[in-house]
Parts: sequence; structure tokens; C-alpha cells
Amino acid sequence: MARELLSMHHPMSVRQVYYQCGSQQVIEDNRWQDEAVGNGLVDAHTEGLIPWEWIEDRLWRPSPVAMWEDMNDFAEDMLDR
Repeated sequence: MARELLSMHHPMSVRQVYYQCGSQQVIEDNRWQDEAVGNGLVDAHTEGLIPWEWIEDRLWRPSPVAMWEDMNDFAEDMLDR
């Protein structure tokens, strides 16, 4: 059911998929089912059934990664902290 839903309406968050499945009474509305939907979506992606582009995480923000030109640049940066 989640694959059909996502194929028509993507991207969606895991929470949105969970609510849609609950509103259509495909799953029970409880905390354990919420986690099961997330795990099921990961499994479906692993099996090639759902592309990652169909799932979005609106709370995730990329974190910056520190980069240095060389060891001297790194050492100077560490000494300045």
C-alpha cells in the first residue's frame, strides 16, 4: 500500500505515509506501527521497491564538514580554538 501511495504522491515523510496508512485502516494507530512503517520503507528501498527520492525528512539538515588544506592548516586551526 505504501508503495502505491508514494508512487502517486511523492515525496512524503515517513509520518505522512504512517498517517495515510492509518486513515485507510491498513495499520493500527499506535507508536509501534509508526516505527514499523519507517522500517518497512527502509526495507522496501533496500529491495529496490521505493527510491529514496520518494521519502523526505523535513527535519534533517546537513552538517558542515571541517576541511583543511594540509596538516599545517589543521594544526593552526586547532591552536586557534
